[in-house]
Amino acid sequence: MFTKDEMVEEVITKMDEVVDEILVIDFNSRDEIFNKNLELSERKKFQIIRLFDLGYIEIYREYAFKKMKSQYVINLDPDEIPSDGLINNIRQLGNFDVAFIPRGNEEIGYIEYIPRIFKKEAILWRGYIHERPIMKDREPLEIFLKKEYFIYHKAYRDTWKTEKGREERYTTIECTTRPPIIQSFLEIYNMDFPDFLNKLAGKIFGNRPLNSKLLIAGMLAYLLKEKISNPERYIFSREYYKYVKNNIKEFKKYEKNMQQMIINIYLEALKEGGLIKYLNLDDERYVESLHQSPYLKNGTDGLWKLLTYRFNEGKPYMV
Repeated sequence: MFTKDEMVEEVITKMDEVVDEILVIDFNSRDEIFNKNLELSERKKFQIIRLFDLGYIEIYREYAFKKMKSQYVINLDPDEIPSDGLINNIRQLGNFDVAFIPRGNEEIGYIEYIPRIFKKEAILWRGYIHERPIMKDREPLEIFLKKEYFIYHKAYRDTWKTEKGREERYTTIECTTRPPIIQSFLEIYNMDFPDFLNKLAGKIFGNRPLNSKLLIAGMLAYLLKEKISNPERYIFSREYYKYVKNNIKEFKKYEKNMQQMIINIYLEALKEGGLIKYLNLDDERYVESLHQSPYLKNGTDGLWKLLTYRFNEGKPYMV
């Protein structure tokens, strides 16, 4: 579980009797909140680690999964409350690589299937916001759980729409770590660049950024395919399409030279296997040492400093 200024007791209390271990990654919360969660960890016997805040949680996913000893890992946020159906059946799900769990809030009228349980040894995280992990050596064995196994989402759906600060933060992260005009939407599904989009663009991926209109056209075609072949995932696809479309507009606001620098950083990181490897954030000691740097700022400013240093110097930021 990842948290920043949020209490974790409700989720911990629900899960502590059915899982073998619990890890909470704290994103540099205020001392008052952190100390309360730390006190809880001593009573409930779970591990809590305070890390430097780089703006979003996915950048530390590989680090967190390396810390876990269990074969399967369930990823929950502090505002996601597992149902009794999920709690009572979580150990009887069989063999799989990724389990999609229905998550929703009936009070505001939504439900979606999201990937939440993973076979640890089969997957690899790259560190992109809202990403799904990639499989190491095969096609994923996916299962979709019954609606009785739902997760109740206490927060409002896609709060980036209603909270201006969060929308701006997510847009900044998305635009600087995964430019929307390069494969952004389709990358979340761990697919090769689809033939129809490649032909439509008339370019080979990696040489030049795609025109945003062509990308949106390809996304719409992909949505149609998802609606027909995979209706459970369609709701998630549709909302992510809206999000990326918004980011395309935001990305265009950057100066041309800044756009090109971001694209170059992205492509270089892609060759390295993703942002986590590019920034050395799969190294546990390095991750835990970031707090020691007096020159790093919390949030997206710190992330941008790590990215530009790595790009300009050819090596990870020196702590």
